[in-house]
Amino acid sequence: MELPPLIERELRVALRKRHAVRTRWIMASLSGLFILVWFLVTYRLGQRRLGESVFTMLLVMGCGVAVSKPLQLGADLFSQERRNNTLSLLFLSGLNAGEIFLSKLLGVALMAFYDLLALLPFFALPFVLGGVQITQFLSAACFLPNLLLFTLAVSMLASILFDDESTASTTAWVIAAGLCLIPMAIYFTGRLFSGPLSVSNTWLLFSPAYGPYLVFKAFKGGSGADFWINSFITFAYSLTALGMAARILSATWRERPNSSFRRNCLCRCRDWIRGTAAWRQALRRRWLNQNPFVWLSARDRRPMLTAWTWVIGFTCTWLVCLLAWPKAWPSVANFLISAAVLNWSLGSVYLYAAAKRIGEDRRSGAMELLLTTPLSVEQIVEGSKAALHYQFRPLFRIVLGINLALLATGFLVRGWTRLALAVYLLCWMIVLSLTFASFLKTTPQAMWISLNCARPGYAARKASGPAWVWIYGGYILFRERPYVSGFPTGSVAELFVTFCVMALIAMAFVAGWEGKTQSRELKEHFRAIAQEPVPDPSDARFKSWDVSKRFPLSRDEWLLRRHVARARGSDS
Repeated sequence: MELPPLIERELRVALRKRHAVRTRWIMASLSGLFILVWFLVTYRLGQRRLGESVFTMLLVMGCGVAVSKPLQLGADLFSQERRNNTLSLLFLSGLNAGEIFLSKLLGVALMAFYDLLALLPFFALPFVLGGVQITQFLSAACFLPNLLLFTLAVSMLASILFDDESTASTTAWVIAAGLCLIPMAIYFTGRLFSGPLSVSNTWLLFSPAYGPYLVFKAFKGGSGADFWINSFITFAYSLTALGMAARILSATWRERPNSSFRRNCLCRCRDWIRGTAAWRQALRRRWLNQNPFVWLSARDRRPMLTAWTWVIGFTCTWLVCLLAWPKAWPSVANFLISAAVLNWSLGSVYLYAAAKRIGEDRRSGAMELLLTTPLSVEQIVEGSKAALHYQFRPLFRIVLGINLALLATGFLVRGWTRLALAVYLLCWMIVLSLTFASFLKTTPQAMWISLNCARPGYAARKASGPAWVWIYGGYILFRERPYVSGFPTGSVAELFVTFCVMALIAMAFVAGWEGKTQSRELKEHFRAIAQEPVPDPSDARFKSWDVSKRFPLSRDEWLLRRHVARARGSDS
């Protein structure tokens, strides 16, 4: 049986770039080694307990493969075609949008499923040892491919929406996390503010993470019917994402629309994203003579519109919760958490906007052309900062007003002592300093990382800090719910801890200020970095790269630079 040419092309590319055969061998070898070590460590637990523990470990490994591999492969599936300008060539081969989409989907699905298939023989061990019911075993065999299809569908949708691989990967993670966490957040928030019996368990069925949870817990707290309903809903999510991706691909692969209706819709969408002709003309009159790079950067309104959409959606959701729970929702801890989430999300979009223009110009080669113009490096760097300030200044003022409104409302929801009031004000100083003042420090770092690697999403993710801090903070807040609901209590320990945290933040910004240093290094090395080859997103050097330094050169680049230096020395 011969495969379609496009599927064969995807498999050949994967075998050449991703080392698929070696990855499967490593996966199978590590699985066998882990199980052998686990047998030696837990042999005293008994055969039944041993089977349960091995089954749990295999499920964790299977979930890791089903989530990470499709996101890694699918996020760059169509983004790479757009960057290389080869997407239109596929359509010139006589294939339509459906055939191209289905062929690439099957090719990536085969590559992702091969790694999952390497774990399949080991799932027979816990079933033979005992401790695992046949329904639990069959449910695991069902939800792992279903989870793989879900992550693959979400990553392909993000790949069609964005040209940058890191941006597409981040968007896929955000979509998947939103579908998993929003139903759970509605359920647990309702139980917290309205009582455990007031919210139906039906909300959990809409979370793709609920099915794996039932399998891990051997259907404790649920039933087999709940698992199959959740699996059907997750499958519906996958079909919806794939349908949207196929529709967007067929509508956007060519620049010219097919009908007047589509042409009008496209023009309205472009006016909303890029601004009307009058707005663009006013922008040109204001900035073109002062700094042309400000005009060039400020024309891209997509990050700003994303930030506006998030702020408006977050505010509307917060007000809906206030109307639903008018007595339980207003609390000091809720105000602080809401402000921290709103400010951190806005900061992430701001960092992405800071890295976007430099990263895209670096990847497309436009940065080298800009450096041949009368524009100086100083104008490019400062112009990028000025464009960010011009775009996000109104939104920052509104968000700052929201923060001040939450701060003022906190005085009205409870009684205060002097110590509790001091802790409350220090907490607000921490929230505001970590979110607003940190932009001045991390913005040059995001621009520096994006200049080196030409990946705006990767640069924003690295500059914003590790995500595990926020995840661990959310876990602590959920675990200490009784204490959080009464915060601040006004104890001396609370005052001491908050004062120490505020002092550490102040020392970090005063003594270890890195924003000016990073900005100076950015200007000094800007021209040299722009002339270097753009690293591939799958380059192994990303794993050991210290983002505060320049991207390490490969051996060939190092030898070439050494040869050029020797030639210049001999000429002199």
